[in-house]
Amino acid sequence: MTTVIDPDTLIGTPLPGAAGAWTDKDVMLYQLGLGAGIPPTDPRELRYTFERDLMVLPSFASVACHTGLIGFRRLPQLDLSNVVVLHAEHLVETPAAIPAEAEVEHDGGIIDVIDRERGALVLFEVNTRDRTTGQLYFRNVASFYLKGLGGFGGKAGSHEKIAPPDRGPDVESAVTLLPNQALIYRLSGDRNPMHVDPEAAAKAGFPQPLLHGLCTYGVVCKQVVDSVLDGDVSSMRSYRGRFTGNVFPSETLKVQMWREGDVVTAVASTVERGDAVFVGEARLG
Repeated sequence: MTTVIDPDTLIGTPLPGAAGAWTDKDVMLYQLGLGAGIPPTDPRELRYTFERDLMVLPSFASVACHTGLIGFRRLPQLDLSNVVVLHAEHLVETPAAIPAEAEVEHDGGIIDVIDRERGALVLFEVNTRDRTTGQLYFRNVASFYLKGLGGFGGKAGSHEKIAPPDRGPDVESAVTLLPNQALIYRLSGDRNPMHVDPEAAAKAGFPQPLLHGLCTYGVVCKQVVDSVLDGDVSSMRSYRGRFTGNVFPSETLKVQMWREGDVVTAVASTVERGDAVFVGEARLG
């Protein structure tokens, strides 16, 4: 088991290359897992759930890279078999609108390792390109906190923090999560049982199964696209989010949004508990 992190050895370690693919069915299932399609006859919702003129949310990249990213758990340089791994932040960069179907190749590696004293923050990059033409469809950077592996004397480091302007939001919306939302969302790839199995959730210290962090990530992305960008998915060049709290199915998220120039900041909190659970930033272009 890895007990000491050596950033000089880890940075630059490649992830195993992997092939991937998706169809419009995968896109629609993902977007249904975010709660799209309510009400089902609303044209604004049909654009996410009906193959005619289907729009792909930029956050879809976070699940479409799965076959490329999952290889981080198989790196011999980083034994995670007995390590608590928490998804801390996620970034997607999309040079253009994501196609509704594609066959792709993923490649990437570890691009940074940051000492957080009680743990290590490791940043994994995955680039996803068309299998035939090599066109870059999107880039993901997943930041995972490895509990207990800090204190190795590396740089303290810090990402640019996401913070809203010091004023009231420009737009505010409320999203009530479906009771079965985790059951739908997990079909897009993340089948960790603590999101659906009460026993697994209890063992992890939660009173009930909790929603996937990347589901909250996608829910907030959809709110930004719908409420600030008037449905224009092609205008979002990047979307970064930090997970700050737990979310449970059936809760209502209050999403506050600020736009300043080509940057949209979003903060989500639970109405029932008042907890801030997510902060995100979209850059437009």
